[in-house]
Amino acid sequence: LFADGQYPDAVETYRRAIHLLRVNEGLYTESQVGMVEQLIEAYFQMGDFIAADDQQLYLFRIRKQHLDPSDPEMLQVVEQLADWHRTAYLGQLDRFRYPRIVDLIDLYADMSEAVGESEGENSRNKLPYLEGKLRTEYLLSVYPGESDELLQVEANQRNNADLPDLKKLRFIGFRNDNYRHGLTTIREMRQIIESDPNSSPLELADVLVRLGDWYQWHRRYAQAIRVYRQAWDTAGGDPDADNWRESNFSKPLELPSEVVFQPGRMPVLLYHDAEVQARFVVTRHGEAHDIEILSPDRADNQPAVTRGYKYLRDMRFRPRLEDGVVVSAAAIERTYNIRY
Repeated sequence: LFADGQYPDAVETYRRAIHLLRVNEGLYTESQVGMVEQLIEAYFQMGDFIAADDQQLYLFRIRKQHLDPSDPEMLQVVEQLADWHRTAYLGQLDRFRYPRIVDLIDLYADMSEAVGESEGENSRNKLPYLEGKLRTEYLLSVYPGESDELLQVEANQRNNADLPDLKKLRFIGFRNDNYRHGLTTIREMRQIIESDPNSSPLELADVLVRLGDWYQWHRRYAQAIRVYRQAWDTAGGDPDADNWRESNFSKPLELPSEVVFQPGRMPVLLYHDAEVQARFVVTRHGEAHDIEILSPDRADNQPAVTRGYKYLRDMRFRPRLEDGVVVSAAAIERTYNIRY
């Protein structure tokens, strides 16, 4: 049925089979995994993203019952759920978007804590979960917001808060302390790398670049320049230092380096999509100046040109370094796919 595109019939077949397995074998048995995955795909093909969402959470609970937090397969399971949350968030699946951010932070924090409890606070197996948490902090930093009514917290709500209100309060705390929480996550990553005597100079340099990028993202330019120089010097102790410096600092790079803002499979509710080619200067502070939109022509697509200017003015870059010194970069030409 699934192969023939008969998705509604396939859904009913999978639902009945899963129900029988739960009755006969128990709630979270591994034998359900393949059918739940097919059920999710069928819902997705039908455009029933709400139903797919429920099954994604159920699939995660099944897999979590049978995998150790440090198991590489568990990391894949976590990233699958995290990518779904991110996709649903960017695709505006929910009426209120902020719970997805809280769920993502909790997902990564819980897994990092579980690894720490079983292997120690400086276990390297925490690093992928801390990296995921940092990606979420980048998402949160540009949160578009809900209406004032949705996020307004009054004094009398604090004493009689129900669960949704508690999540709302937690989200407001995360949003208000976004910069500090990001720093805390990076410093925890740095502590793990520095505590391991087998860490290479490039691993230490990489975590310093993450710190510099976070400073840069929040326009703490002096701190960013200082840390980028520290990363450059730290890499010098590695035989592959030249290639590392070329990759990280030979040209301005858009921040963040991860693809956290790229939409996933779920359709994003936007009206226009335009490819914009631009030439500009990137300053020592990682800002685009002297912006010139090369295409499309203003007469052909004024909205895209206007949006392109705004996009680049808001963009933050990791600046170029020469011999460890941050410098400006002229005549940078890039092409961007802008959705608006």
